Amino acid sequence: MRFAGVLDIFGFEAFKLNSLEQLFINYCNERLHQFFIEAAFKREQAMCSEEGITIAIKFQDNAHILATIDSQDAKLGLGVLPLLEEQCGLQSGSNEAFTQSCHRRFGKSPVKCYVEPKMAAREHFEILHSCCPVRYCTAHFREKNMDVMPSEVLQAPSKRT
Repeated sequence: MRFAGVLDIFGFEAFKLNSLEQLFINYCNERLHQFFIEAAFKREQAMCSEEGITIAIKFQDNAHILATIDSQDAKLGLGVLPLLEEQCGLQSGSNEAFTQSCHRRFGKSPVKCYVEPKMAAREHFEILHSCCPVRYCTAHFREKNMDVMPSEVLQAPSKRT
C-alpha cells in the first residue's frame, strides 16, 4: 500500500471576518505547504534530473503566495507583512494607509494571488491561498502587530532541556 500524508499543524482558517491572526495562521500553513513541496517534489525532481531521469510531477507551487505575504526584496517589492511593519514604524501610520499601500503594490501586479476588492474597500484585501481565497479585514492589523509582549511572559522562567 502506497501512502503520502501531510501533517497540518496549524490548520487553515477562513471565517466571515478574518484578521491578522488568521493571516499568520494561514501564512504558517502556506510555509508548511512549501516545505512539503520542496521535500517531496522539487528535490526529487532535481535528484532524478541529475541522474538523467525525466519525470513530470504536477504540483501546485505556492512560492508566489509566500512572496506576496513576506517578500522583503526592495527590487521585487515588499510583501504584505513588511508593508505592515513599515506602517507600524510610522508615527502617522494607519490601517487604511497600510491597506492602500497593499492595493498600490499588488493591484496591478502580475502575481494573481492578491485581490483588491472591487468595491471601495478601505480595510479589506483578499489572498488566493493554496486551498481557498480568504478576505482579510485590516481594521486592527496595525494595533495587533504593535502589541507588546506581557511582562509576565517576559519574566517567566524558561526551561531548557
